[in-house]
Amino acid sequence: MYPFSGQLIDGHESYQWLKNAFKRLSGEALFCGAFLKEDVLNELRSLIPAGGKLKVLTRWQLGDLIVGASDLLAYEICKKNGWQFHIKLNFHGKVFLVPNSGILVGSANPTLSGFGLRPNSNSEVGTIVNLTSNNIEVVEGLFDKSTLVDDDLYEKLKRVVNSHKDSKEKIVWPKSLLNQIEKIDFSQEKLFTSECLITDGIDILGKFNLNRPHIKADLSLLGIYDQINNDRIIELLLDTKIYKWLNAVILKNGGSLSFGGVTAALHSALLDDPTPYRSEVKVLVQNLFSWISIVGPKSAGIECVKPNHTQVLRLV
Repeated sequence: MYPFSGQLIDGHESYQWLKNAFKRLSGEALFCGAFLKEDVLNELRSLIPAGGKLKVLTRWQLGDLIVGASDLLAYEICKKNGWQFHIKLNFHGKVFLVPNSGILVGSANPTLSGFGLRPNSNSEVGTIVNLTSNNIEVVEGLFDKSTLVDDDLYEKLKRVVNSHKDSKEKIVWPKSLLNQIEKIDFSQEKLFTSECLITDGIDILGKFNLNRPHIKADLSLLGIYDQINNDRIIELLLDTKIYKWLNAVILKNGGSLSFGGVTAALHSALLDDPTPYRSEVKVLVQNLFSWISIVGPKSAGIECVKPNHTQVLRLV
């Protein structure tokens, strides 16, 4: 017995289904897409009868807004109509729950290309699933740990987008804003060794031997493909999952953690099958300690100290 049933439809058929469902909407529909464009939201908004409303969830990574994959004005449309607008940086789903109609799920984002409204649109596929209690619970759960955007947060995000609108680099939200947006307990996150740093950072930050395979692997992890300055390297380091995990694990352990403690925590967090030997994990931890030491406490927010015979990482 397959978990899904129903006919597969393409992006344009998905859009037509939404249009028809919204015309009958009574209550609140859940509208979730990693990318979100204002023109699609405006088009669908005009179909919703009195008494119907949306609750919107989108990703809104800074790069999405800079390159135009998503629109800032989507928030203003939602605000004007009294709809909740949520963001979740790690969200990648495309799912639309319309009461009394069903749940559309598939690969199509709510954009012109996703919904087949352009001559050279994306090739998408989706289907409709029933409004069972379990399905409704899953879709509602997508909003867990999301951030409800208000005018104050929106203006802050808008200023950052406008200040980077001509950038071609991989840009991330400033740390001060990430603290408002992200609600992930990274201490509970699992990792693969491919998400860990496999160099000690000396060659990369010193611009030495950058063509060696293991150096290239870390550059790729950081999202660096061209020559770049050390300030930018550090900024990208602080956006990696392994750094966020390390910071959260130290915080969870009272603000400081020994080399052995970090090793035990990382060994438990790794999902690789088979699990790496403890000796291999120690090398990954040595690399973390090296990067933190080189970057320094002012930038990393973590200092490396040696109070007795073992190294300790401590939040600054």
